Amino acid sequence: MKLPLWRRRRREEELEEEIQSHLRMAIRDRMERGESAEEAESAARREFGNVGLIKETTRGMWGFGALETFWQDLRYGARMLLKQPGFTAVAVITLALGIGANTAIFSVVNAVLLRPLPYEDPDRLVVIWGTHPHVGREVASLPDFVDWREQCRSFELMAATTSRSFERVPPGWNFSLTGGEEPERLIGDYVTDDFFTVLGIPPVLGRSFLPEEHRPGGPHVVVLSHGLWQRRFGSNPDIVGRAITLNGQDHTVVGIAAPHLWFPGSTDLWIPLAMDEAKAFRRSDFLSVIARLKPGVSGAQAQAEMNTITARLEQQYPQTNSGWRADLVPLHEQMVGDIRTPLLVLLAAVGFVLLIACANIANLLLSRAAVREREIAIRAAVGAGRGRLARQSGAESVLLALPGGALGALLALSGIDALVKLGPQDIPRLSEVGVDWRVFCFTVLLSLATGALFGLAPALQFSRLDLNEALKSGRSAGAMSRGRRRLSRALVVSEVALSLILLVGAALMIKSLYRLMNLDAGFDRENLLTLQLELPPAKYDHRRQVENFYRRIIESVRGLPGVVSATTVNMLPLSGARVVGAFHIAGRPAPPPDVALMMDASVLSVGDRYIETMGIPLILGRSLSEQDRRDGPKEALINQAMARRYFHDQDPVGQRISLGLPQSPVWSMTIVGVVADFKQEAMEKEFYPAIIMPLTWPAATLVVRARDNPLNLVAAIRGEIRSIDRDILVYKIRTMDQTLGATLEERRFTMFLLSIFAVVALALAAVGLYGVMSYTVSQRTNEIGIRMALGARRSDVLMMVVGEGVKLAGSGVLIGLGGALALTRLMRTLVFGVSATDPLTFTAVALSLTLVALLAALVPARRATKVDPMIALRCE
Repeated sequence: MKLPLWRRRRREEELEEEIQSHLRMAIRDRMERGESAEEAESAARREFGNVGLIKETTRGMWGFGALETFWQDLRYGARMLLKQPGFTAVAVITLALGIGANTAIFSVVNAVLLRPLPYEDPDRLVVIWGTHPHVGREVASLPDFVDWREQCRSFELMAATTSRSFERVPPGWNFSLTGGEEPERLIGDYVTDDFFTVLGIPPVLGRSFLPEEHRPGGPHVVVLSHGLWQRRFGSNPDIVGRAITLNGQDHTVVGIAAPHLWFPGSTDLWIPLAMDEAKAFRRSDFLSVIARLKPGVSGAQAQAEMNTITARLEQQYPQTNSGWRADLVPLHEQMVGDIRTPLLVLLAAVGFVLLIACANIANLLLSRAAVREREIAIRAAVGAGRGRLARQSGAESVLLALPGGALGALLALSGIDALVKLGPQDIPRLSEVGVDWRVFCFTVLLSLATGALFGLAPALQFSRLDLNEALKSGRSAGAMSRGRRRLSRALVVSEVALSLILLVGAALMIKSLYRLMNLDAGFDRENLLTLQLELPPAKYDHRRQVENFYRRIIESVRGLPGVVSATTVNMLPLSGARVVGAFHIAGRPAPPPDVALMMDASVLSVGDRYIETMGIPLILGRSLSEQDRRDGPKEALINQAMARRYFHDQDPVGQRISLGLPQSPVWSMTIVGVVADFKQEAMEKEFYPAIIMPLTWPAATLVVRARDNPLNLVAAIRGEIRSIDRDILVYKIRTMDQTLGATLEERRFTMFLLSIFAVVALALAAVGLYGVMSYTVSQRTNEIGIRMALGARRSDVLMMVVGEGVKLAGSGVLIGLGGALALTRLMRTLVFGVSATDPLTFTAVALSLTLVALLAALVPARRATKVDPMIALRCE
């Protein structure tokens, strides 16, 4: 209920008179301590704040409405913050850094992990893997896919693609688009009928494929991706119905796919899969299968039915399906893959940075509250309740949080662009990262939550204010109470602890990446240049034509100045991919089908002088020569891993192996040599058995060893290729070190961001410690002067102040070590060659953080040693 107007005016007059009385007392106290009248009045007014402001904000205590009271709190808080622009700017910028980083990372998490897939009823989409106890997960064969689709009743629709097995680093199907100035390499997928229907996203222009287009000998048609349509054809709708040239053959464009069709990777075009399943081998696994559950059917029910079907197929085809089952995985879970853990680690890291920023701002507010203690005491003395004082503190916190959030959102927009450009392009749906309503709501809620978080400490202190102590004329302005000092120190300790956790995580990632970069790959990476080549199948439809082309290009490149050697290979080491084939050793009994599938190896088809060009040591026997490739492969090399696993103590040189299952061998070759182990997929993978045979494929990589910088040879090599055939597509021109860097792109990205967050956290923690120690020194000036007047040396004062800072840092380090030991266990999948609890890393980070804390405390400690005892005693 509101008070009458005359009573409110009379109460305001009494309040103003009381404030003026306290103000005069404060000015008199300061003048008695030696300050001039002008200095004393200026300082006292800063201590109590503007009288009119205090009077204005206390009106709400006498009956004004809640909304008017709230606006009064906001107006008063805004004026108080504007009176201290330095404090306000530091707080807003600190908060903006934390909110901006959190918003940027959350945008990626939202797009990749949280946002539903842009398909119809995406929760009903599952991926079906073939699984074997000894082989693990594998893609499916065409006959198995046909049987699954015909027999399973739990699915509404089922389709398959020859794409890339849903892997994060796929080889892909390469298509050469000609007809322009330069051939363009495209990634395409062969798909079965109902592919677009299963996903529930029809083309935006034209149509999808017809059933007759999936039959062998059917018409050559293609559906283009939305991105390719925009990039290459300028979004021209008339391209539908026209023909484009892919791999030397004309294909009619029948449709344009919907935007953001990321399945199971970034794809440029789709072509009907036209194969005769009656002629397909049941264990020729090359299809990634996707299915849509019927409404009301759960994944568990579908899994049970697939178990029954695969058990029936095992009995029907024991030679090929023994031990094989099917495993259903939700599509979203499959697409996210192993990117979930790095993203969650980064989200936790930016959360720590924000907590450190909040602790810093809370410390600033505590120091500011100490300076304003008399002002708050006067307001409490004239009738302001604890709730009103806490609400005023909360209003000021919100006024800091909102501009901090707005500035953070602006920083996040540029941060999102940087993340999209710098991030690994194989992260699913990375191009969709942006600000939507989820990100907007996240930023707003985060801003309000942080305002409440860092405003909680001063609000609690205001509610516990001792009026008698605060209004004593002899009490030093800006002096903190004991409880407030403890809280301030606790905030610094928490900052140091959180910083240590981030630093340990970043150090583990850096150490892991360093070990991967310097790991022995089994070959010489120095001065190696690689160029991937794509031969048009229409022009090179015979093995002899392919061999003649590669022989000519190798001879031409070897004759270039600066070239030491040149060769070709179908799968480049460290490319993240391999071709695995089953084999059988001659003279041994044919094993059961399930055991035969266990005998597999990575199969490399290479050109002449491959191991010499790569620098792979020859252990036993001889290398391959040009004569070994005539009339098909008859000789082969194996690596030490294959010799150890399959030949044990026997000498493998001279023994014969056959690729394929014993019942249906493809090639039979004699082992002529054993080479050292080398990394084929990635540095972190174990050495895998490998067979190296002299066979060229239409798609191969040209490998050139140069005398110095291999990139200087690119123009000359391109010229040699164009002189032989202008339609040859050349792409992925890299040095071997760049190839290695591409396989480590995700780790480097995670390490880079985590290191940035750790450095920001360290800087904020150091600033927080510096601020607390500076405030402590300013409050203990009289004490320090008395100590020095009584004989304390400057070194004693220095050690006293530095020791207090080191104690705070040491407490934070101890707490942080415990937290790091617990949390870094979650990073086990992100590190290589180093334990997630590596003692050397923990020790080095703890010592480094302690050193930074020591330096942060040293500056205010040196200032303390310069206190003049006479001035301090005069003030006392």
